Amino acid sequence: MGGAHDLQLYRRGRRHESAGEVLTGQTKQIVDHWRSGIIASIPNLARHSRSPEGAPIPEYLTKSNLRFEQWILDTCLRPYDQDWINYQQEIALRHTSAKKNQVDEGANVFITGRRKSELDAAVKEIGRGVTGVQGDASKLADIDALYEVIKQQIVLNASIVATKGNQAFSVYSATKAAVRSFARTWCVDLKDRKIRVNAISPGVVPTPGYNTSLGMTHEQVDQFVRSWKKRG
Repeated sequence: MGGAHDLQLYRRGRRHESAGEVLTGQTKQIVDHWRSGIIASIPNLARHSRSPEGAPIPEYLTKSNLRFEQWILDTCLRPYDQDWINYQQEIALRHTSAKKNQVDEGANVFITGRRKSELDAAVKEIGRGVTGVQGDASKLADIDALYEVIKQQIVLNASIVATKGNQAFSVYSATKAAVRSFARTWCVDLKDRKIRVNAISPGVVPTPGYNTSLGMTHEQVDQFVRSWKKRG
C-alpha cells in the first residue's frame, strides 16, 4: 500500500464490494419497493411510467426496472473510471426531457405525415416502438383516422416562426401561432378525458417544400438556414 490515503481507498472499495455481494439476488425486491412504495406516491414521477389513463405500462416498467437493478450492482462493483462517469451521465439524461422515455426504453410513439416514402424512412430510422400513420392534417377524415389509432395524446407541429418574426412570413407565422393557441386551449378542453396535448416548435428544417412550394434554390435554402442560426 502506498500510505494512509491508499488504505482508505482500499477499505472503501471493499465496503462497496461487500455491499454488492449482499445485494446480489435482492435487487428486484429493492426496485419493486422503490416503485410501489416511493415513486407511486409521487404523482409527477409516477406518471412517466403510466398511460394517460393512469394504467401501468408493463413493457416500460420491465425494461427500466432491469436498468435500475443493474445500476444498484454497478454502484457497488464497477470501478469508478471514465466509463462509469459516462454511464452516470447517460442515466442523468434519461431523467430529463432530452431522453425521458426514449423509444429504446420501452416507450411507444406515433408519427404521421402526408408522404409515405418519408414516413416509412422515419419509421425505419427510429427503429422499434414506433407506428407510422399516413395522413394529411388538412383533411378531417385523416385526423379522425389518426385519433382512432392513438386516442391518448395529441402533439401538434408548430414552428419557431410562431414566436420569431421573419420577412414575408406573416401568414405562415400566424398559422403556426394559431397551432400553439390550439394546444393551450385543447389542454383545458380535453383534460377531463385524460388526453394530453402538446405542441413542438422546431427551428428551420430544410425540406423539399422549400424548393417545390417556395421555388427556392438549394443555395437560397442554405443561406436561409444560416441566417436563422445566426439569430439563435
